[in-house]
Amino acid sequence: MNLKIQITDFGKLSALLRVVKPAGRRRLYTIGTYAAGDLVRRHVRTLSFQRHATASRLGAQPTGHFDISRHPVVARVTGDEGEIEIRIPGIGRARHDISLTTPTSRGKKYLTIPEHPAAYGKTVETLRRRGWKIFRPGRAKILLGYRHKGEKPVKLFALAEQAHFRKDPSLLPTDAEIGNAAAAAMAAEIRRVVAR
Repeated sequence: MNLKIQITDFGKLSALLRVVKPAGRRRLYTIGTYAAGDLVRRHVRTLSFQRHATASRLGAQPTGHFDISRHPVVARVTGDEGEIEIRIPGIGRARHDISLTTPTSRGKKYLTIPEHPAAYGKTVETLRRRGWKIFRPGRAKILLGYRHKGEKPVKLFALAEQAHFRKDPSLLPTDAEIGNAAAAAMAAEIRRVVAR
Protein backbone atom coordinates (compact mmCIF):
# COMPACT_ATOMS: atom_id res chain seq x y z
CA MET A 1 0.00 0.00 0.00
CA ASN A 2 1.54 3.29 -1.11
CA LEU A 3 0.68 6.75 0.13
CA LYS A 4 0.63 9.86 -2.04
CA ILE A 5 0.82 13.32 -0.55
CA GLN A 6 -0.27 16.26 -2.70
CA ILE A 7 1.39 19.58 -1.93
CA THR A 8 -0.99 22.29 -3.09
CA ASP A 9 -0.64 24.91 -0.35
CA PHE A 10 2.64 26.75 -0.47
CA GLY A 11 1.62 29.25 2.21
CA LYS A 12 2.39 32.91 1.52
CA LEU A 13 4.09 31.97 -1.75
CA SER A 14 0.79 30.78 -3.29
CA ALA A 15 -0.23 34.32 -4.37
CA LEU A 16 3.23 35.03 -5.81
CA LEU A 17 3.22 31.78 -7.75
CA ARG A 18 0.08 32.82 -9.64
CA VAL A 19 1.97 35.72 -11.26
CA VAL A 20 5.11 33.76 -12.17
CA LYS A 21 5.33 32.48 -15.75
CA PRO A 22 4.54 28.75 -16.19
CA ALA A 23 8.17 27.70 -16.74
CA GLY A 24 9.33 29.53 -13.62
CA ARG A 25 6.38 28.22 -11.64
CA ARG A 26 7.17 24.64 -12.65
CA ARG A 27 10.80 25.13 -11.60
CA LEU A 28 9.70 26.45 -8.20
CA TYR A 29 7.22 23.60 -7.74
CA THR A 30 9.98 21.13 -8.59
CA ILE A 31 12.40 22.68 -6.06
CA GLY A 32 9.71 22.78 -3.36
CA THR A 33 8.51 19.26 -4.02
CA TYR A 34 12.01 17.78 -3.94
CA ALA A 35 12.76 19.61 -0.68
CA ALA A 36 9.55 18.21 0.84
CA GLY A 37 10.49 14.75 -0.46
CA ASP A 38 13.89 15.08 1.26
CA LEU A 39 12.12 15.95 4.53
CA VAL A 40 9.95 12.84 4.25
CA ARG A 41 13.00 10.68 3.44
CA ARG A 42 14.90 11.99 6.48
CA HIS A 43 11.86 11.44 8.72
CA VAL A 44 11.34 7.86 7.50
CA ARG A 45 15.07 7.10 7.73
CA THR A 46 15.02 8.23 11.38
CA LEU A 47 12.00 5.98 12.00
CA SER A 48 13.84 3.02 10.51
CA PHE A 49 16.29 3.18 13.43
CA GLN A 50 13.61 3.64 16.11
CA ARG A 51 10.62 1.44 15.26
CA HIS A 52 11.42 -2.04 16.49
CA ALA A 53 8.90 -2.67 19.30
CA THR A 54 7.67 -6.03 17.96
CA ALA A 55 11.16 -7.22 17.10
CA SER A 56 12.36 -6.22 20.57
CA ARG A 57 9.40 -7.92 22.25
CA LEU A 58 10.15 -11.15 20.39
CA GLY A 59 13.92 -10.87 20.66
CA ALA A 60 14.07 -10.87 16.85
CA GLN A 61 16.25 -9.09 14.31
CA PRO A 62 14.49 -5.93 12.97
CA THR A 63 13.24 -6.37 9.41
CA GLY A 64 14.13 -2.91 8.12
CA HIS A 65 10.49 -2.39 7.13
CA PHE A 66 10.96 1.38 6.95
CA ASP A 67 14.28 1.13 5.09
CA ILE A 68 13.88 3.65 2.28
CA SER A 69 16.57 1.98 0.20
CA ARG A 70 14.09 -0.92 -0.16
CA HIS A 71 10.95 1.24 -0.41
CA PRO A 72 11.67 4.52 -2.16
CA VAL A 73 10.13 7.92 -1.58
CA VAL A 74 9.43 9.45 -4.99
CA ALA A 75 8.88 13.19 -5.50
CA ARG A 76 7.46 14.56 -8.76
CA VAL A 77 5.65 17.61 -10.08
CA THR A 78 2.26 17.29 -11.74
CA GLY A 79 0.79 20.51 -13.10
CA ASP A 80 0.52 23.11 -10.36
CA GLU A 81 1.20 20.80 -7.46
CA GLY A 82 3.85 18.55 -6.10
CA GLU A 83 3.37 14.90 -5.25
CA ILE A 84 5.35 12.68 -2.92
CA GLU A 85 4.76 8.93 -3.18
CA ILE A 86 5.92 6.78 -0.29
CA ARG A 87 6.18 3.13 -1.33
CA ILE A 88 6.32 1.55 2.11
CA PRO A 89 3.69 -1.08 2.90
CA GLY A 90 1.43 0.12 5.71
CA ILE A 91 2.59 3.76 5.63
CA GLY A 92 -1.05 4.75 5.10
CA ARG A 93 -1.35 4.38 8.88
CA ALA A 94 0.11 7.87 9.08
CA ARG A 95 -3.22 9.20 7.77
CA HIS A 96 -5.86 6.60 8.74
CA ASP A 97 -6.54 3.33 10.56
CA ILE A 98 -5.84 0.15 8.60
CA SER A 99 -7.85 -3.03 8.99
CA LEU A 100 -6.86 -6.32 7.42
CA THR A 101 -9.39 -9.11 7.05
CA THR A 102 -9.55 -12.57 5.57
CA PRO A 103 -9.61 -14.05 3.10
CA THR A 104 -6.44 -12.16 2.23
CA SER A 105 -5.54 -10.87 -1.22
CA ARG A 106 -3.62 -14.14 -1.71
CA GLY A 107 -6.67 -16.22 -0.74
CA LYS A 108 -5.38 -17.17 2.71
CA LYS A 109 -7.94 -17.99 5.39
CA TYR A 110 -5.91 -16.46 8.25
CA LEU A 111 -3.45 -13.66 8.85
CA THR A 112 -0.27 -14.87 10.55
CA ILE A 113 0.93 -12.85 13.54
CA PRO A 114 4.54 -13.69 14.51
CA GLU A 115 4.99 -15.07 18.03
CA HIS A 116 8.58 -16.30 17.80
CA PRO A 117 11.84 -14.60 16.76
CA ALA A 118 12.27 -17.01 13.82
CA ALA A 119 8.81 -16.07 12.48
CA TYR A 120 9.22 -12.30 12.70
CA GLY A 121 9.22 -10.78 9.21
CA LYS A 122 8.82 -14.19 7.56
CA THR A 123 6.00 -16.04 5.85
CA VAL A 124 5.07 -19.65 6.51
CA GLU A 125 6.38 -20.51 3.04
CA THR A 126 9.74 -18.86 3.78
CA LEU A 127 10.15 -20.81 7.00
CA ARG A 128 9.25 -24.07 5.25
CA ARG A 129 11.89 -23.38 2.59
CA ARG A 130 14.37 -22.90 5.44
CA GLY A 131 13.63 -26.34 6.82
CA TRP A 132 10.88 -25.68 9.37
CA LYS A 133 8.14 -28.29 9.77
CA ILE A 134 5.01 -26.25 10.46
CA PHE A 135 1.60 -27.51 11.52
CA ARG A 136 -1.65 -26.40 13.09
CA PRO A 137 -2.58 -28.41 16.19
CA GLY A 138 -6.25 -29.30 15.78
CA ARG A 139 -8.55 -26.27 15.61
CA ALA A 140 -6.25 -24.01 17.64
CA LYS A 141 -5.58 -20.66 16.01
CA ILE A 142 -1.82 -21.06 16.15
CA LEU A 143 0.92 -22.58 14.04
CA LEU A 144 3.63 -24.61 15.72
CA GLY A 145 6.93 -25.61 14.19
CA TYR A 146 10.26 -27.32 14.67
CA ARG A 147 13.39 -27.65 12.59
CA HIS A 148 14.75 -31.05 13.55
CA LYS A 149 12.99 -34.28 14.36
CA GLY A 150 12.68 -34.77 18.11
CA GLU A 151 12.72 -31.03 18.90
CA LYS A 152 9.89 -29.63 20.99
CA PRO A 153 7.60 -27.56 18.71
CA VAL A 154 7.49 -23.82 19.33
CA LYS A 155 4.61 -21.42 18.73
CA LEU A 156 5.58 -19.60 15.55
CA PHE A 157 2.40 -17.74 14.64
CA ALA A 158 -0.98 -16.79 16.03
CA LEU A 159 -3.73 -17.01 13.41
CA ALA A 160 -6.23 -14.17 13.10
CA GLU A 161 -9.15 -13.45 10.82
CA GLN A 162 -8.60 -9.72 11.17
CA ALA A 163 -6.04 -7.25 12.43
CA HIS A 164 -6.46 -3.57 13.16
CA PHE A 165 -3.65 -1.03 13.09
CA ARG A 166 -4.41 2.37 14.59
CA LYS A 167 -3.58 5.61 12.86
CA ASP A 168 -0.09 6.79 13.76
CA PRO A 169 0.59 10.35 12.53
CA SER A 170 4.19 10.16 13.78
CA LEU A 171 5.07 7.94 10.81
CA LEU A 172 5.33 11.04 8.59
CA PRO A 173 5.97 14.76 9.01
CA THR A 174 2.78 16.82 9.37
CA ASP A 175 1.21 18.46 6.31
CA ALA A 176 2.34 21.82 7.73
CA GLU A 177 5.96 20.61 8.03
CA ILE A 178 5.86 19.28 4.47
CA GLY A 179 4.36 22.53 3.15
CA ASN A 180 6.86 24.63 5.11
CA ALA A 181 9.81 22.63 3.74
CA ALA A 182 8.54 23.17 0.19
CA ALA A 183 7.84 26.88 0.75
CA ALA A 184 11.26 27.49 2.38
CA ALA A 185 13.09 25.90 -0.57
CA MET A 186 11.02 27.90 -3.06
CA ALA A 187 11.62 31.15 -1.14
CA ALA A 188 15.37 30.43 -1.10
CA GLU A 189 15.31 29.93 -4.88
CA ILE A 190 13.38 33.20 -5.39
CA ARG A 191 15.94 35.07 -3.24
CA ARG A 192 18.78 33.46 -5.22
CA VAL A 193 17.27 34.52 -8.58
CA VAL A 194 16.47 38.06 -7.39
CA ALA A 195 20.00 38.49 -6.01
CA ARG A 196 21.57 37.80 -9.42
